[in-house]
Amino acid sequence: MSTNASYTETTDAPADASTPYTIASGDTFTGTIDSFGDTDWVAIYLDAGVDYTFSLTGADSGDGTLADPYLWLYDDFEDELAQDDDDGIGLDSELTYTASYSGYYYIGASAYDDDYTGTYELSVTASGFPGQHINGTNGFDILTGTAGDDTINGMAANDFLDGLAGDDVIYGGQGNDSLLGREGDDTVYGGNNHDNIALDDGNDYAEGGVGDDSIGGGAGNDTIYGENGNDVIGGGTDDDYIDAGADQDAASGGYGADTVIGGSGDDTLAGSFGHDLVDGGVGDDNMGGGLGNDTMLGHDGDDTMGAGDGNDLVDGETGNDFLAGGNGDDTIYGGEGYDTINAGDGDDIMYGGYEGGDGFSDLFVFNDFNAGEYDEIWDFEDGVDLIRVSGVAPAQLSFTNTEYGVEVEVGDSGHVIYVEGMDSSTLTTDDFMFV
Repeated sequence: MSTNASYTETTDAPADASTPYTIASGDTFTGTIDSFGDTDWVAIYLDAGVDYTFSLTGADSGDGTLADPYLWLYDDFEDELAQDDDDGIGLDSELTYTASYSGYYYIGASAYDDDYTGTYELSVTASGFPGQHINGTNGFDILTGTAGDDTINGMAANDFLDGLAGDDVIYGGQGNDSLLGREGDDTVYGGNNHDNIALDDGNDYAEGGVGDDSIGGGAGNDTIYGENGNDVIGGGTDDDYIDAGADQDAASGGYGADTVIGGSGDDTLAGSFGHDLVDGGVGDDNMGGGLGNDTMLGHDGDDTMGAGDGNDLVDGETGNDFLAGGNGDDTIYGGEGYDTINAGDGDDIMYGGYEGGDGFSDLFVFNDFNAGEYDEIWDFEDGVDLIRVSGVAPAQLSFTNTEYGVEVEVGDSGHVIYVEGMDSSTLTTDDFMFV
């Protein structure tokens, strides 16, 4: 057990098992080598199979005044198990030992030269905890792991499973389960029914399974599959991969450069913070990019997509989509279908279909006009597509031919809409909708 306590030698520690001083992993002990040949012993309880690192520091690390500390380790019969000199910083000492039994051991602190005196600091840390295989019953279970790499199986019924620290594998099984990954790189399977999965720290992997699940990624680069059911998924911090799976899901990447995939079903998806990839998949999806330079793909279905801030790429692909660029210099493809494109602020490039047109009537929407902005419309189809402008009269549009298209300046705003492949004889006010 780690307590992170600090202890100080108040009376001289003897060099045998009668020492009055006992510490635990995570603790520190400050002592003094105050006479010729002095050696201090400190007791500690170690767990079998766990790796422990013992550090004895002095003058070279600034933790004391002892010039050259010397470190010893003894078993409960006072037999020497290990010793070290100078494997720490400078002349400090450090050794790693895997406990062969659970019980008391003794740490010896002395100086390399019997003539040396001074203060020292002794510390112990643990790692590599052995894990446990923990199985539940067919009833309600509360199962808690250890600090090691555990495998926990809830079996049937509604269980509460807590992996604690370590790289754990947790199976919810049948029932509406609550599964906590905690610290470590955990693998969590919800199983059937409606599960609640919290991953916490670490680079975790989770599958919701069948049922309407709630999955939170926490810190770390997580991989999350919602699978079947109407799932609610949050990636948390760092760079996450989320595949919401079938049915109608809500998924958000959170902080970091995330990949958020809706799968099949009418999903609500958000990239949130960072440079995200948001892929709606099949279905009529509602998608938001949030902050960052995002890539948004609608795929099949009639999607509503808002890129938010940043220089974004938005592709509605198949379906009758509503596509909004938001702030930033965006590139927007309507794809195949009757699409509505609102580029928002910034110098944007818009395609109603793909290059060459798609034969469907698309609507390009401009609600605000800002000085210096230059928007481009490519593959505009005369007599098929329309440009909608707000707060503008037909007489306020001026048309100027260029080598490959026509520039439309809106009033005295200084805002220019460039339409590729057209000229002032083919692009007229008849191609505009005034609202």
